[in-house]
Amino acid sequence: MPFSTLGRLHGALEDHLIVDVEVRTGTGNKVAVGERFEAEITIMNPSHRQGWPFIVYKDLDCSVEGTEYATPTRGDSDWHCLTRELSPGESVTRTVALKAIKTHPLGHERFVTVHLRGYVDPTALLRVAFTREPHSHIKQEVGEDWPASRRRSVVT
Repeated sequence: MPFSTLGRLHGALEDHLIVDVEVRTGTGNKVAVGERFEAEITIMNPSHRQGWPFIVYKDLDCSVEGTEYATPTRGDSDWHCLTRELSPGESVTRTVALKAIKTHPLGHERFVTVHLRGYVDPTALLRVAFTREPHSHIKQEVGEDWPASRRRSVVT
């Protein structure tokens, strides 16, 4: 497999996960310099997408890196195991303690950079999931009152 193909595969698998960060502070819509606050990081594996294989992530680890606005406390920049398995439709959440080092309004800048690593379960990639709406057939049994030459099952 050429490297460019492998790179595209890695990129597609990375893009499949959704990362959401919710900042929790008690001081309104700004975080003051020196203030300690929390960020709740949620990693979601969306349910099966049309055209995507069934992707299961194994041994998913997370590391949180600070930005110019905040820095993690309590060793949160170290790698931590989030979950042993993250199947489609599931999510996992981790709360990280942060300290503000520069002020900015919430919702406009990134407080953290989230690094993820793990494995994709290759056996799950072979699992298929699909929906069909087949045509229905009504089977009608022919009664005794029909002539013997015409008695058979009729499908309409």
